[in-house]
Amino acid sequence: VLGGGAPPRCSRCRAYANPFWTFVDGGRRHVCNLCGASTDVSNDYFCNLGVDGMRRDIAERPELCRGVCEFAAPAAFQARPPRAPPLQRTRTP
Repeated sequence: VLGGGAPPRCSRCRAYANPFWTFVDGGRRHVCNLCGASTDVSNDYFCNLGVDGMRRDIAERPELCRGVCEFAAPAAFQARPPRAPPLQRTRTP
């Protein structure tokens, strides 16, 4: 997410932002494509809509224009601290 924040989520079903969300009320709210809930858009994620009803920054937001994108999960999204990678055994000839 631009600005390094956590990706936006639906307030009802917790779905992540995706290309099928609909933005309404001049870009101040989004409608979830999975559950239909309307949620306020945070100030740091807000963008005005163009005359076509699409966000003006849609091409700059991979979560809104790509089928798949990955984000580093902030601490608030982690149920427990990450584990250390397992040790690998190597064979010696």
